[in-house]
Amino acid sequence: MRCVPSAKKEKVGGPEPRSALLPPLRPEQPVRYSAEFAARVAAASAAGYTVTEVARLLGVSVDQVNLWTVVYPEFAAAMRASDQARTARAESALYQRAVGYEHLAEKLVKTSDDRIIRPLYYEHVPADPVAALNWLKARDPARWRPAEQEAAEGVEVVVRGGLPGE
Repeated sequence: MRCVPSAKKEKVGGPEPRSALLPPLRPEQPVRYSAEFAARVAAASAAGYTVTEVARLLGVSVDQVNLWTVVYPEFAAAMRASDQARTARAESALYQRAVGYEHLAEKLVKTSDDRIIRPLYYEHVPADPVAALNWLKARDPARWRPAEQEAAEGVEVVVRGGLPGE
């Protein structure tokens, strides 16, 4: 038996792919640089926007944001200011992950009469020991460095002879 592809493909039911729900990374029409963009990026830097978030905010691709960073000094300065906020955002996220946190979540529940309800609740995310150790190593490396590293620093390695063929 031979399968022959049909000339017309029909869309199979189901949810749209995730990429269809997001704004395009490369817009259909090219976007010209405007001095207003630097001001918008500077305002977004307080929130610690990532490069991808900045691109979506401006309606351009990540490549376009990177190009503008090279070509326009005022845009580059706004992006550099954003670097400090992104670092602070990452530190905060690592700290929360290290100590654990709670966040508001919603759960889908089907009732006996086939209705869907969405109750809100607080979900607890437990502390992550690896994140805690990374946080401590970054904050106090002299106290929290691995014991193997301390031992290796006090050992002198002596190589006798040379490499084969010398």
